Amino acid sequence: MSIEMHASTWIKMPFPNWVSRVTSLREKKTNKKKMNQLREEIKKMHNVIVLLLQVSNKTKRIKKLLRAQCVVCRD
Repeated sequence: MSIEMHASTWIKMPFPNWVSRVTSLREKKTNKKKMNQLREEIKKMHNVIVLLLQVSNKTKRIKKLLRAQCVVCRD
């Protein structure tokens, strides 16, 4: 499967559940260690998504969506 196909399938999917995992953890005020661990996971995922966005032709719209939803971009 080509990178472009990966990017387009990702774009059609609902926003990844790791974003909601972090927001729900934030609400529960989970211990810092677990929060930091999740944040690291998200940063890794975030880098992958940014790479996917670079090969996507729908980048502008998706980048806006990503920045709005993404914990890493918002910080």
